[in-house]
Amino acid sequence: MKISEMKELQKLETILTGAPSMKVSEAVSLMVAANVGAMPVMEGKKIVGIFSERDLMVKVISNNLHPDNITLEEVMSVHPTTIAHDDDVQTAKNLMREHHFRHLPVVDGEKLVGVISIRDFL
Repeated sequence: MKISEMKELQKLETILTGAPSMKVSEAVSLMVAANVGAMPVMEGKKIVGIFSERDLMVKVISNNLHPDNITLEEVMSVHPTTIAHDDDVQTAKNLMREHHFRHLPVVDGEKLVGVISIRDFL
């Protein structure tokens, strides 16, 4: 099965994204409200990073930084690994397992089209 055929794929129309200049506190509030664990960071239509719960814990909280004073650009994971929408689901599972990812942006060329979560496979 292709990733684009997964009913669980969080499509671009419903995906939560942030800008590099967004404050971490704002991103966290949006993520909590949407019940998501990661947010692609976009510069225009280009994905430049991903901000996850793990980034919050490791890069913000553990360093005693205040989320109101830090932007996503300062703590996001840059150049995130992505997967093509027409790749098969097993490839995504393998990639997530190998790199310990919980969220994987899905692209069509360079265009973000969705995000899959490890819980989509459970």
